[in-house]
Amino acid sequence: MFLNTLAYAARMKILVLNPFEMTAATTIRMEQLSRVIARRHKVVFVSYGEKEARFRRGGIEYILFRKRFASPFFHFHQMWLKFRACMREDYDLVYISKPLLWALLPAVLARMFRKKRFILDWDEHEYAIISRISKNPLYLWTIGVIERFGVKRADALIVVSPYLRQLALKWGYNMARIALVQNGVDPDNFKVIINQKEMRKKYGVEGRIAMFLGSLRPQFDIDLVIRAMPLVKKEVEDAKFVIVGGGSDKAYLEKLAKQMGLGSSVVFLGPQPYELVPSLIRMADVVVAPNRRNEMNLSRSPVKIAEYMAVGTPIVANAVGLAEDMLKDGAGELVYSEAPEEMAEKIVAVLKNKGLAERLAEKSRERVRRLYTWERLGAILERFIEDNFII
Repeated sequence: MFLNTLAYAARMKILVLNPFEMTAATTIRMEQLSRVIARRHKVVFVSYGEKEARFRRGGIEYILFRKRFASPFFHFHQMWLKFRACMREDYDLVYISKPLLWALLPAVLARMFRKKRFILDWDEHEYAIISRISKNPLYLWTIGVIERFGVKRADALIVVSPYLRQLALKWGYNMARIALVQNGVDPDNFKVIINQKEMRKKYGVEGRIAMFLGSLRPQFDIDLVIRAMPLVKKEVEDAKFVIVGGGSDKAYLEKLAKQMGLGSSVVFLGPQPYELVPSLIRMADVVVAPNRRNEMNLSRSPVKIAEYMAVGTPIVANAVGLAEDMLKDGAGELVYSEAPEEMAEKIVAVLKNKGLAERLAEKSRERVRRLYTWERLGAILERFIEDNFII
């Protein structure tokens, strides 16, 4: 009875401020981690969707706001809604995603007015990402100031990469208040629902397939694979590069493929339903994670690679940041340069060597279940919160 009383007393009430819609990739991270925490603590998850709602699901209480205005006006409205939640709800701790003003400011005000501490979940170097998109010096300076302010003001930091941990230490943050919690996947729920043959028939794609899944935006380096494809096709005549996703770089990538004389060997499938992602990964003979070595890619924890590993399709990835650690010990083929020749060599090796492909797939499935499940990662976060915020 006494132990039960202690366990009940140790339960915390955690208010999660998520700055994105419920279908966003960052939301998936915050929601998955929150589900693990919610087994021992009360979690209220504040986000937005198509309509206002308050409900319980998977042990979490959700408060959803409706997006009423176009950005950037919605961001100010979102700040107000989250601040109102911080003032009205009953909680012990605030857990926010990203050092963005519309989540950060409500948490700072909650600490000021209600004496509530907050944890910042820092999943990528915001300044490095924005600098790939914008060259406006004032905008970049503002992003940098807000990011550094958020990191320094947080009572604890959850970082997804050693790079972000080192950056926080460089900015003077206390090592003891930092936890490394990478991105992951739930292998039991991330399942193939349509077999390879049927998927190829559905999308009308044949041959030996290399595939990329993700956003087609300046942040990513899909052109590395397109530049490698003429060399791949010299060795594997029926090779195709299938690109799944949408974004602002699509026209540039289509033009590049045409300039490289690839024609129908590069196939753009556009955005696809998330529930089909495992089946799309299985549809390929090899999946790629091309990234150049820069601050943005060094700061990230590539959820794409965790998903590739869960399905068990052989992976070729640039050895940048956490990708190198995730795919070590034979879990993937690593590319150590940005040369098309090396990328092509690794892709060809997988396409032509069935034994190698099977070994890569088996090792990656074993490694993701051991190290990169949301269950394990959420437990790391839960222990960190309990060690640092329960007296």
